[in-house]
Amino acid sequence: MILIDAIRSSGENRESYIDRYLDNVRRDWSLLEAREVTMVEDRMRSSDFPALNPS
Repeated sequence: MILIDAIRSSGENRESYIDRYLDNVRRDWSLLEAREVTMVEDRMRSSDFPALNPS
């Protein structure tokens, strides 16, 4: 199970947030296999709707 705290910066749209987050996944989650990274990406793009940071 992977838990993601999805809060985007002020002025950041959903697509930009997901692209930025997935750049970090590809760079830093080195223990995942390529198919697992694809699963994370597919899940985020289809189901994650990050809230705006209230500050």
